Amino acid sequence: MTSGTAARQRTSRWAIASLVLGLAALFFFVLAPLGLPLAVLTIIVGGCSILDIRRNDTGGYGLAAAGILLGIIALGIIATTAP
Repeated sequence: MTSGTAARQRTSRWAIASLVLGLAALFFFVLAPLGLPLAVLTIIVGGCSILDIRRNDTGGYGLAAAGILLGIIALGIIATTAP
């Protein structure tokens, strides 16, 4: 009988960074000069994290996808509220 424990898969640090940047981009969307670069950087880091996850068989795909989605949402908010 097996104990049911499996080796934990390492989460990609790029994926964590993408999620944190996405949250920061949403928080700072009011300040367009700061929110816009954060949103773009979130999407870039999220894409890099997905490549890293596929290449190195690490975890964190959901975090990376959430980061990319938050970056896209922040870009949309900034684009619609910009003067």
